[in-house]
Amino acid sequence: MIIKRFLCLVLFAGLFNAVLGQEETKLTVIEDNGVIVKSIHVGGESFQTNGIALFSFLLGEELISSSDCSIESEGDSLMMIYKEELSISWLVDHDFQPGLKGRLRFLNISGDTLELHNLVPFGEQENLVYITGKGRHGLSRTHLFRPGFDPVNVIVPDNAWNLGFSELELEGASFFGLVRRSGSDGADIRRFENYLLPGSSVWYDFYVDFYEGEWQEGLRKAFQERVLYDLPEFDNSLYERKDLKWIRHSYVSHLLYGWDHQFYESKEGEFMLKDFLKRGQLWYGGDDFVGIWPTWPSLGLDQRNQWDLFRDLPGGLTRLNKIAEMSRKEGAKFFICYNPWDEDTRAESHFAGMSDLVKQIGADGVVLDTRGSSSREMQEAVDSVRAGVVMYSEGMAVPKDMPGIVSGRVHNALYYPPLLNLNKLIKPDFAIFRVAELAYEPIRREYATSFFNGYGTELNIFRPGRPDWIEDDYRFFGKTVRILRENTGNFVQYDFVPLVPTLCDNIYVNKWPLGNKIVYTIFSLIPEGFDGALFEIDVPDGKHLFDLWQHKELEPLEKDGKQFAPVRTDAFHSSFLGTNNEGAVSALAVLPEILDINISGDLLSFYASAGDCIKIWAGVPDYEKTPVVFTPRAQTI
Repeated sequence: MIIKRFLCLVLFAGLFNAVLGQEETKLTVIEDNGVIVKSIHVGGESFQTNGIALFSFLLGEELISSSDCSIESEGDSLMMIYKEELSISWLVDHDFQPGLKGRLRFLNISGDTLELHNLVPFGEQENLVYITGKGRHGLSRTHLFRPGFDPVNVIVPDNAWNLGFSELELEGASFFGLVRRSGSDGADIRRFENYLLPGSSVWYDFYVDFYEGEWQEGLRKAFQERVLYDLPEFDNSLYERKDLKWIRHSYVSHLLYGWDHQFYESKEGEFMLKDFLKRGQLWYGGDDFVGIWPTWPSLGLDQRNQWDLFRDLPGGLTRLNKIAEMSRKEGAKFFICYNPWDEDTRAESHFAGMSDLVKQIGADGVVLDTRGSSSREMQEAVDSVRAGVVMYSEGMAVPKDMPGIVSGRVHNALYYPPLLNLNKLIKPDFAIFRVAELAYEPIRREYATSFFNGYGTELNIFRPGRPDWIEDDYRFFGKTVRILRENTGNFVQYDFVPLVPTLCDNIYVNKWPLGNKIVYTIFSLIPEGFDGALFEIDVPDGKHLFDLWQHKELEPLEKDGKQFAPVRTDAFHSSFLGTNNEGAVSALAVLPEILDINISGDLLSFYASAGDCIKIWAGVPDYEKTPVVFTPRAQTI
């Protein structure tokens, strides 16, 4: 005879929908051939699960489910046993809201060290979307799994690489589960894995909440609305400051050493930055900001501190002030760097030194070496001498630090970065830059993935080496940057939809809606190229579909009574797969039809029903070409 034991866990549901309103939700867990979730109750409705696991995890390389566990005891908490190796407790926080919060604690009751990792709420289910680790990459093994598609490597915050996420689609309702490692006792904790010595333990916080719509909406609620539960609420005051908003619309930057010949030519005694900026304007439309780095690795060779090394540059701070002003006239803000580890040289207050340099140079931003966050004191120090100065962290701020800084980087220590950056979903108006280097190999994939994710690229050119292929790569970069800049409003809004469904695997689409315009960024890993219907699209009357990469109007393809976007991507050599030169990109947009064009013989007639101007290029638009600009009124040339 099977004895079923029930445990009801209270979840404050909040506004579930217009019918249910604020109702209590109960998650019913039973022991029936193992521990499973039988149903979820919302108000007077019950949603059956058909017996899914409460969780799954890897023990070494073996996938274990809560259905493999037996119940040892019950009451206000649930105690489970897996063989004679793990004691697993489940305790609910009845005061938590909104949603459900429980805690899972894994205690090693064996005499051996156990490796525990890849904890997934509701278990790994092939028919549902979930996030967990894949493989043994040292820095980046977090993947998003979708039914029928290869898993996608994703970037998550640095304090959440080991998170687990899963959607749970029930008839009439959708829920998500999220687990975050939150503590340990005696265990050897790694980036992804937990090594449980005998008697040691690790615990995870387990969250459940509902959502409406496709699985991306569950992801949005967990990452964007709940901020991965890092903060009870988000202080948005820095992001509301008008003087700091410029950084979110920036997409190109360079960091140069103070002795780089592109900054200063020592043989001639001349500053060369203006020439560098002019060249960039032709290739990629110019830099949004440049940063100068005269400190590391020379800092510490004598007693001069980091501020002294700026003061001792040729011409001193007076000359740097003129260079910063010149840079802004060329369209590029001017950044300095900050090394918080500078403690053993000549003593000088860091805040005073930083604010003095910002004031005398007229700097627009500060690169925070070795920092993933800023502080109120840092921001106030620069605010006291100059408005609009941006703190720019070396690493990517984790959600709890995002209220204190508005920009950061995907560090190049993460070589061959994952395709999809879910930090962009958390805070779309947080300015992200991928750090890329020119010294080693072609890096089109770096530019392509930044473009796909709707954010910028920082070219770190500290290392020597300027290969002959960089001009071609820069021009490719320029094509991506033009689309980002011309549609920048779409890339900082909060309705971003990652990985819209496609008819073909290994070609990926992100959706960026804003007002009456929708932009789609596309990244392809198909070496032979792609040409055909790719994803479902709605092009209503009064709008049209346009290929922003190929610069041509498109007609949606009809299939099974639905409209699909025709997509074409270039081929690339298959040997590039798995390198920083792989992939091809495209971009589509659904736009309002406001431009009327007619060609008759050698006469071009045109007018626009909205907008400020009409630009006409000879051939494909390019940064090296100058368009002819007209007013929107009807005219003929």
